[in-house]
Amino acid sequence: MSLVRRAIETRAVTLSEALRREDSRRGRATHAGPVVTSDKAQMHSAVWAATGLIADTIATLPVAEMRKGPNGLDVPTGEQPDVIFNPTPDIESLDWRRQMMISLLLRGNGIGLITERDRNGNPSQIETVHPDNVTVFRRRRLEPLTWKIYGTETPRDQIFHIPAYTQPGSPIGLSPIEYARQAIGLGLAVEEFGARWFGDGAHPTGVLTGQGRFKDQETPDRLKDRFMAAIRGREVAVLSQGLNFEPIQIAPEESQFLETIGANVRTIARFYNVPPEVIGGDSGGGSVLYANVEQRALLLTTFTLRQWVRRLETYLSTLRPAGRFIRFDVDDLHVADILARARVADLRVRGGMWNVDEARAVENRAPLPNGDGQRYLWPPQRGFKLEADEEQGA
Repeated sequence: MSLVRRAIETRAVTLSEALRREDSRRGRATHAGPVVTSDKAQMHSAVWAATGLIADTIATLPVAEMRKGPNGLDVPTGEQPDVIFNPTPDIESLDWRRQMMISLLLRGNGIGLITERDRNGNPSQIETVHPDNVTVFRRRRLEPLTWKIYGTETPRDQIFHIPAYTQPGSPIGLSPIEYARQAIGLGLAVEEFGARWFGDGAHPTGVLTGQGRFKDQETPDRLKDRFMAAIRGREVAVLSQGLNFEPIQIAPEESQFLETIGANVRTIARFYNVPPEVIGGDSGGGSVLYANVEQRALLLTTFTLRQWVRRLETYLSTLRPAGRFIRFDVDDLHVADILARARVADLRVRGGMWNVDEARAVENRAPLPNGDGQRYLWPPQRGFKLEADEEQGA
């Protein structure tokens, strides 16, 4: 029997303990030394950057409620249900979505408590809950899970749960912080070493040397104090009694922690499936040019952000009545320069995908007067050529 199943069947466990029996708040020491918890993991700059990038990007995407139109196409309902646009009076909806995403990225589970429903019984208010305050267990084998929030047993229909990183046979998501624990611990240890090396005098920055020996300790102490006072005030240091200042260089083997930091950032980037360049790291070889930066941004959207968007759309749609669903505008991620954006809009209008007013709306422009912008330019009229036709003719 697997550890996950045995834990669920025999005792209450926090969601972040689905694979580990240790208290997630207390954490466990890593081989590098630091104890890693989800809160302490965010002190790692790469973890903070990767989780913030994904959570903030998705939380700020335009969102709309959709339905199927008479022609089978998805069309907006024009409504803004509270459960999506005002899920709680305490924070804005984008912060609510960010909290859900951070829980998913750190704990593998996003939890909400349904506190209000509308007249039709659909959820209208959901409070986010920290996964550490949730326990789940089975009283008997094959029975539904029992949930407790803040120690109080809570009916399943009052719980909104989004799992991530699931394994077969378990409805509970896995904690990516637990799986990346050793890498995060190493990163924290290296950052602490660097801070101590440069900050607390772990090694002297230089040595004042001279001929002969001092008769007492007071003389060298006085000379050192005068020298330090001069360099702190950015004054010219005048050395007497044949003294010379020799700076101590960091030995190459001692400075390799910078390379370790770079490698560690790339490791964390792999855990979150983001290009290391977008979180301030490097690719580990080769130069990063504008062209491949643009390509990496497209890869980030395609292979990282899209899966999270679809997951959020799927579970948020369960909060709406049948026939209605939630859709994020992923096209908003592809922010192009002004010229490229204008060319795309032009092709879409010429190809009949948009009318002029729809193209103007993308640029936050008012519709043309007298309904002139409502006409679609397809099929092409006499004398009208698409850009592709012009290039082919040339």
